[in-house]
Amino acid sequence: MSTEPLQLGYLNDDGPYEKFLTGPLKELYTERQVTNEPYGKDLEKLILDRVNGENDKCRQCTSDYQWLPGIKQGVNLYNETNWDYLRGYIIADLQFHVPGKVLQNQSDKQLNQTLRNIDYAILMDEMFDSKKDPYLNLSKQDWVCYDCLTELFRDTVLRWWLNRKRRDGVTIKEDCQYGYDCSQQTYSRGLEHAMRFNHLCEPTQREQGSQGAY
Repeated sequence: MSTEPLQLGYLNDDGPYEKFLTGPLKELYTERQVTNEPYGKDLEKLILDRVNGENDKCRQCTSDYQWLPGIKQGVNLYNETNWDYLRGYIIADLQFHVPGKVLQNQSDKQLNQTLRNIDYAILMDEMFDSKKDPYLNLSKQDWVCYDCLTELFRDTVLRWWLNRKRRDGVTIKEDCQYGYDCSQQTYSRGLEHAMRFNHLCEPTQREQGSQGAY
């Protein structure tokens, strides 16, 4: 076995954490009588005897989709044991996961703040309590892929927020006919409209231009 420092791609533990990673790996190499430093899948096989659930499929779509080449679907599934991992992914593209223009609502800026600060294990637990078709058959224990979970998120987030408001004793106003797509809710001059109507709802009318309605 070479005495030169291990070169494991981006794996590096120079400085104050020297040998924090490479030290245990060298011991593993010695124990398993490895003479050449492994890379990629060979390195994975050296560390793991098997990957439990690597062939599992999403309970919702049953897809074999691989998020990254060479990584099986089963290790990229989520349930209540790892929902907190979703936070960084969803926050990075939050505007794509919330319908319409409600994140810009002038009278309800707390939604954006809550989604950026809440514990995502708590959030997804409450989301599952608020879900509807086509997700009613999903349980919190089911393994679900990222794509299906983000679809559930988008389809449920407004209902979840309404349920939170009701739980906190907030009176829900009359629905705006343009619902979450209403442009008027986003303007500072439209604050009165944003306060007078509920926009956490499906549009029943298509907005003409960008004027919204009072």
